[in-house]
Amino acid sequence: MSQLLNAIANRWAAVQRKKYLSKSNRFIQQYLQENGILDIIKHVDEVSGSTGVNYEDYVSLHSYIRKHQPRYILECGTGKSTWVIAHAVKKNFEETGIKATIVSMEDKKPWYDEAIQNLPQEYKPFVEIVFSPAVLYCYSMFRGTAYASIPDHPYDLIFVDGPDPEFEENGVRFDTLNMDLIRYVQQASKPVTAIVDYRLKTVIAYSLIFGKSKTNFLKPWNVGILENITKNDLNIERKDFETLISQVKISSHFAFANPSWI
Repeated sequence: MSQLLNAIANRWAAVQRKKYLSKSNRFIQQYLQENGILDIIKHVDEVSGSTGVNYEDYVSLHSYIRKHQPRYILECGTGKSTWVIAHAVKKNFEETGIKATIVSMEDKKPWYDEAIQNLPQEYKPFVEIVFSPAVLYCYSMFRGTAYASIPDHPYDLIFVDGPDPEFEENGVRFDTLNMDLIRYVQQASKPVTAIVDYRLKTVIAYSLIFGKSKTNFLKPWNVGILENITKNDLNIERKDFETLISQVKISSHFAFANPSWI
């Protein structure tokens, strides 16, 4: 009987997920169409070989900027999303007269040169594209890539889509995390929100660093979102035993038990 009930519950959950997915997809397509984002992406495709990000990223970024009107935006990874972010910022400026600044970081010189050349004139007053090589950055037990130098601004929104998490050291390439958000939050004086492209290892690390309550991974959007985080949310920096134990409980099978061989 319990197996039958479980099967019914699982089937019901699958139907609800499918309905939600369909509803989300309709919203995403409608938003892309109504806000001219599909036309922007088509224009970028005509001049750039950039693969871009998922449609869900574009909608997440554009809708957040239109609603919350951040004054300083840090984009980690220049590309099609730069145009979409700039479009939202330009629309806000036309409506409010308040100008926002986008700092778009790129660690690959060819992509940087292409981005500088192709950025439309209408977006240039809002966008500063910055070339900076990727370096390793360590925080507690976490190690990952970050840009060597980022312009100093009080950022309100950070989009994590770079630098390349793969890093080569002593002839060996290895996969790491994206660390610019961590580095920024360590010295930030006000809360910042982050939208993370589909980088699961980075999202897992953020959940350990900031805690499960601050780190969200949304299906079917496939984006990580951390809202209004501050340096006080850096759980790993806390030295008390109970805080670290709580992180272990989240990320492992935590039990009061003897080792299996005893």
